[in-house]
Amino acid sequence: MKFQGDISAIAVTDVVQNLANNRKTGTLAIQRGEVLRKIVFQDGKIASYWDNAGFSIPRWVEDKGIVDPDTLKRALQNYRKSRKKTLGEMLHQAGAINHEDYLHHVKDLFQEVIYETFSFRDGTFEFHENKIDPESVDREIAGSKIELQAGPVLIESARRLDEWEAIRRSLPSDCEIYQVHPSERTALKNEMREDELAMAAIDLLDGTRTVREVVAALPAGRFDACRVLADLVSRKAARPVDGNVLVDRLQAGTTPAEKSRALVGLKVALDREPGNRTLIQKVAELSLELGNKEESGVHRKLLAGALLEDGDIAGAERELRQSLKLNVKDISAWQKLYETLERKGDGAALLVTGRDMARQLRKMGLEERARDQLARMLERFAGHVDLRLEHADTLFALGSRAESVQCLLELARDLLKRGQSDESERVLAKVLEYDRDHKKAREIYDKLRTGKHARQRAKRRAFIRSAAGVLAIVGLGAFFGYDLYARRDFTIATREVFAEGLLEKGNHRAAIDRLEAVRQRHRYSLTALLEGREFLRAIKEAETRHLMSLPPLGPPLPPDWKPPPPPAAPIEKRMPVKSDKSEKPDKPTSRSGK
Repeated sequence: MKFQGDISAIAVTDVVQNLANNRKTGTLAIQRGEVLRKIVFQDGKIASYWDNAGFSIPRWVEDKGIVDPDTLKRALQNYRKSRKKTLGEMLHQAGAINHEDYLHHVKDLFQEVIYETFSFRDGTFEFHENKIDPESVDREIAGSKIELQAGPVLIESARRLDEWEAIRRSLPSDCEIYQVHPSERTALKNEMREDELAMAAIDLLDGTRTVREVVAALPAGRFDACRVLADLVSRKAARPVDGNVLVDRLQAGTTPAEKSRALVGLKVALDREPGNRTLIQKVAELSLELGNKEESGVHRKLLAGALLEDGDIAGAERELRQSLKLNVKDISAWQKLYETLERKGDGAALLVTGRDMARQLRKMGLEERARDQLARMLERFAGHVDLRLEHADTLFALGSRAESVQCLLELARDLLKRGQSDESERVLAKVLEYDRDHKKAREIYDKLRTGKHARQRAKRRAFIRSAAGVLAIVGLGAFFGYDLYARRDFTIATREVFAEGLLEKGNHRAAIDRLEAVRQRHRYSLTALLEGREFLRAIKEAETRHLMSLPPLGPPLPPDWKPPPPPAAPIEKRMPVKSDKSEKPDKPTSRSGK
């Protein structure tokens, strides 16, 4: 049996309480961000722990300096070869540490990570009953037979809950890398000289260690070490390392474990700097090296989006194609690639990519999305036969048989009009696949198959050619008849010119006007266009020669003669204004009126 849920809706503590009360056996997986944690339950007791952030008891023992480094190195070599003894037993045999003390250290570490895990208030959980993943069983914890009762662990987790929340606000991830700037270390250590744990943390925060590694190296439990680091970060004495610097510092290593560690750290930095192209590319490369093709494809797609923002269309296309090679089912990558090619203006690549996208959508059972994609493409490639056939297929698959048949019949008629009989026959064959009893399609298809349609078309073409020939002959006859009529009129007018002696008399202008009138009346005849125009040109030249042969009308002008200036404008004389009443001389008047 398996059940799962969201921690924000169902608290981890409630899930654990339920597993403990019902004495369940299985694996509880808790996902929070990029970190995955797995807890093994055996009859309701907490029996083991694993996470993808690098939890390792041998490394923890090494970092804490619990035993002599040389002794630990030899013990680890034997530990990797042997599968029966635990590291604690080997160290005890070497006299490096008492076995009881070793178990006490392991139990403390085990409890610390469990307390922290049960304080999560966000993320998801999934429990697989009666299924214990071998990967999630820690060799040291299982070999030491350490089991934790759920009740006391839940009580202590609840006590630390608020403090862990405050810590996580400053330290959102164990995989983040912080640094205290070298120029600030001396002053900061002087300020905190009474806190030995803080001074040790300042030395360790050199920009090369993750939070988890710093916590492991500090001489304190995980809870106290995280509290000190959170205080330094909240005071901004320690700051995250820049993403580009982090790529250079954080080497991926050669083993899968080292690569996984580097990948988690880079992802944390990417969450902080989502637009960092270098980080995105490095995460994509590391994911592919670790065999996670889908995750690599997602980050290739993110990189393509960033390149599009920069205007690098070619680079975005390259990354999207690489993303689809890694995960061909990523619909959003297909859509983004199609839009990128539209923006690029590459019609040939757009057609190929669009059809591939539609086929992939159909393979995934997304017929409606395939139909919409093909309809969108038909707006641009309306005359593409295969595209229209694929669109009809999607319509038929969605139950629209009548619509698909109608679309293909219109296409077949259009192809027949353009003389593409073979393409039309192929389209009609598809129509008959959809509807075998379609009479019109069957009739046209049979005509095409038997050649009857070709013969009818040949007869029609022969008739059209014959009719065109007859019309051409009739037209030529009418044209030449019209030309003969025009030639007769032009001949008559020419005879009249010579009969009246207009040219001998020097009256060339009258002759030109008379012939020009005939030419204009029959302007579309060959006579007017060729012979009439040449004859008129000869007469005009004769007129020019005649005018040049005439003697001058007066004596020749001297060489320095200039035309007189134009006369000045006459001054207007004002006319006296007449009044309405006629002017009469004033008569003398007397008082007597005489």
